[in-house]
Amino acid sequence: MIISQEFSKKGFTLVEILLVIAIIGILASTIFVSLNGQRNRAKLGSAMETGRSIMPYVVECYLTDKTLTAWTNTATGAGTICAGSVAEWPSLDKTGCVYEDLDDTNKRWRINCNSGESYISCFAKDGGNCCQSNDAYTCN
Repeated sequence: MIISQEFSKKGFTLVEILLVIAIIGILASTIFVSLNGQRNRAKLGSAMETGRSIMPYVVECYLTDKTLTAWTNTATGAGTICAGSVAEWPSLDKTGCVYEDLDDTNKRWRINCNSGESYISCFAKDGGNCCQSNDAYTCN
């Protein structure tokens, strides 16, 4: 009789608890992977807007035949955008992206995001002032 009373107690077994913990872990990992992708897209979008915000100054440099000057720091920008301008390269430090590949001849530059996984290519020559998310300096 004592044996049958012990088995009639209600509760969860260790296997059931471990199964629930495993399911919760799988769901949590799926959510974290999804959020990481969203975070990367947000950083890329922020860097894209930064690239577009520079465009009026670069177009002015192009139209007045002024030389684009390089940023003083690849992550924090700084330094005037072109000779004779007071506008400075904006900071990218919150996006995790960096400036690279300045080409004064064609008035273009590239922003490298996610350690080379994503690029934002910008240029302001021949009226094609745009920024787009790829490695090519072409605009549609």
